[in-house]
This record gives sequence, structure tokens and C-alpha cells, in this order.
Amino acid sequence: MRWLGLPNRPAQKKTLNKASTHQTPTWASVTAAILLSLCVLLQISYLGRNAIAHLIAKTPESIRSPLQITFIHIDETICGYLPCENIPIQDFSAWAIEFANLQIGHSKQSQLQLQIRNKLAIAVAWPSIELSITDANDTLIAQRLMTPKEWLPDDVGISSENIAAHGAQANSEISSNINLTLPEESAGYRIRILYP
Repeated sequence: MRWLGLPNRPAQKKTLNKASTHQTPTWASVTAAILLSLCVLLQISYLGRNAIAHLIAKTPESIRSPLQITFIHIDETICGYLPCENIPIQDFSAWAIEFANLQIGHSKQSQLQLQIRNKLAIAVAWPSIELSITDANDTLIAQRLMTPKEWLPDDVGISSENIAAHGAQANSEISSNINLTLPEESAGYRIRILYP
């Protein structure tokens, strides 16, 4: 006769034995996991190297220098074994308009004087400039999008074919005078930096 309140002891021992046979990870599996993690980090560093440099350039100045030194060391090591291409990042927030003046002439010929600055510590792709012309009532009457080929001065030293490959150097400033033909009713203007 079996008592209802007493547990079945042999069955309990079997379950304890099954639980105690749980395997611990071997050194080979731990080493494989570490190597796989390193390979993933190296691949991210290689494929996203331009984006990582861009993120580091936006960090606070107190930690930027050690991060840049570490990144440059890793990047040079990777690029010693793999082909690397430095592509300037497109970031309109990297630009500051230092000076802009549209001289609206009595004839239809006018000149836009423009000075912009790359605020980041890395090369940034040249932006396009959007000029919006308004009349005396601040109504938009004309709009013109100028590509870097159109607004960059000749003394920059970059051919029109290489503008996309060469961005503005770190913390650099560029001034340009652009001759324009405007409508007769032109009275005001707005300037915007963008990447179309």
C-alpha cells in the first residue's frame, strides 16, 4: 500500500541525476565565441569606418582625442591588409554659414558673397547651396539650387570630376563670390545648405 502524501524517492533521484549532467562550456567553444566576436567587430570597423570617424568627430572634445588615436591605430592596421577608401560624409549640420550677402544690383546682374565653415574635425562632402529669392512682400519668386561645381571658387584646386571624392578639410573655411541673374522684383533672399 502506498501513502498518498509521500513522494516517490527513486523518481526524484533520477531527475536530480539528469540535472547534474548539464554540460559546462569547453575552452574551444569560449575561444570560438571570442574569435567570432572579434571578427564581427573588425568587419563593422572596416565597413563602417567612415561613419565611425564621423561619429567620433561629433563627440565632446574631452574624449575625442583618445577615441581618434585608438580609431586611427585600428583603421591603419585594417587598411594595411584590406583596400580602404576614404569617402567624405554628407552632413549638413557640419556646416556653419559665417557670412552671406546678396548684392542686388539695379541691373539684373547681382552677386552672392558667401563664407561657410566645416565645424567638424574630419573631411565633409561639399554641400549644395539653395538660394531663395523673395519680393518686397517676402513672397518667394525664384529659387536656385547651386551644386558645388557652380559655387566653389576656382582656387580650391579641385577639378569638377573630383569634387565628390574630395570634401572640405577638417575645420576649414571657404569663401565664394557667385554672379547671378535675378528677377527685377527681387528684394530679399534666404540661403540653405543641403545635400540633394
